[in-house]
This record gives sequence, C-alpha cells and structure tokens, in this order.
Amino acid sequence: KGGEENECVCDTACEEKNYEASISSATISDNWVDSVHKNVGGFLQGFSQPDYNVTYSTPDDIFKNLMVVEILFTSMQKTQVNEVITYDLGNLFGDVGGVLGLFLGASVFTIIEFILFCVISCAKYCCKATDLGWLELMP
Repeated sequence: KGGEENECVCDTACEEKNYEASISSATISDNWVDSVHKNVGGFLQGFSQPDYNVTYSTPDDIFKNLMVVEILFTSMQKTQVNEVITYDLGNLFGDVGGVLGLFLGASVFTIIEFILFCVISCAKYCCKATDLGWLELMP
C-alpha cells in the first residue's frame, strides 16, 4: 500500500526486540594505557578538548579520559511468537447452534408439560376424578 514495506496490520506487534542489559565496570590496566599512548597517542591528541578539560597528551590523561565499552548479549536465545487462530467462525456457529438447540429443545418440552398440566387440571376440576382412572396415575 503506497510502497511502504514495513506496514503492519497485526493485532499484536509484528516485530519486537528486547535486550537484557547488565552493567559491569573495571579499571583500565596501566600496561594497556602505556601501550595505547605509545601506539596511538598522537592520533588521540587530535580528539583533545582543552575547553572541557579532556586531553590525551599523557598516559595519565588517557587513563582519566578514555573508556573501553564492550557490548555483550546476556543470552543468545531468540523467542518467536506466532499468532494462530484456534477459534474460528465454524466453531462459533457450532457453539451458537448448540446453545440454541438446547434452549429451543427445553422450551418445547416446557410447552408440552404446560399443556399437559392445563389438560389434567381442567380434567380434575371439570370432571369427577373417580371417572377418570388414568388421572390417578398422574401427580
């Protein structure tokens, strides 16, 4: 749509990246500072900012102003979440039909029982119950 490749129409996020972070720190070794000063000290002086009190002219300056950053993943596991439809339209129609069948079936039996009750009540009060032996079997 409109040339957009990253357009997402999912209910949940299509892509999500989470990284667990951990912080650790250690001081730089004196041997490493001396090695850096000997090998690339002249190059580092180009990055000096005397206005901000950041210089790289001596090993002590490198020790104070240089930092080594290592970014490590805490885990190499990847989690993938897939959305799968398990309750579709056919299941919905089946459930609705089952409930309707239950209620309609119950209501048909209720109507038949109500008609039978009315007939028996009228027969008991209109006619003599002793003449109708089959009514004695009814509750």
